[in-house]
Amino acid sequence: MTLLLRARSVNLVLAGLASFVGVLLLSAGHEPALTLVPVGMVGKVVVVDAGHGGVDARRLQELFSAAGATVLMTRDGDYDLAPPEMESLWERKKYDLQKRVELANEAGADIYLSVHANCHSDSTRYGQRVYYSPRAGSERLADAIDRALAHVTGTRYSPYQGDFFVLRRTVMPAVLVEIGFISNPDEKKRLKDSRYVARLAEAIFLGTMNYFEESAG
Repeated sequence: MTLLLRARSVNLVLAGLASFVGVLLLSAGHEPALTLVPVGMVGKVVVVDAGHGGVDARRLQELFSAAGATVLMTRDGDYDLAPPEMESLWERKKYDLQKRVELANEAGADIYLSVHANCHSDSTRYGQRVYYSPRAGSERLADAIDRALAHVTGTRYSPYQGDFFVLRRTVMPAVLVEIGFISNPDEKKRLKDSRYVARLAEAIFLGTMNYFEESAG
């Protein structure tokens, strides 16, 4: 076995047949543990569009980067991409959505991940919802992420084809993940737990990794 050390990851090449990357993930006991994952994401371009209250965007960025992907964040804070002089809320929203889509399309991204928290007038609704675009591969990506999230949330719903601007206008496989309902008191409490939110980010990462590995196979 040949051990190759990197500044932020560990690659293991086993008999020249398979390559893995070591990343720190939270164990079942919520303690950091080195986990080996295949390097199917090396060289991939991943766009992460993280909204407020949904997931630890920095954790997602760290995980994808450690696995060898190029990560493009649509933003790194709770703000829109519209210019300050644009006063109309409708125009700001439309401009913001268009800019997110343009970033992904112009970068030639391999996948687009939009991650947010959900809200509903019915406070009993709970669990993740994963939507996919009509582009080829999107449904498989959504299903892989939903399966991984189920191990953290304890819930599983079939992904839906979503009629969202960012899903209609992006040209690569794209999904929108609603990570849980902030309108549900129990989920709202969990989404304020930094460890739980980190595990959600890791589940999205692992689901995406599975998608790339399945695509390569």
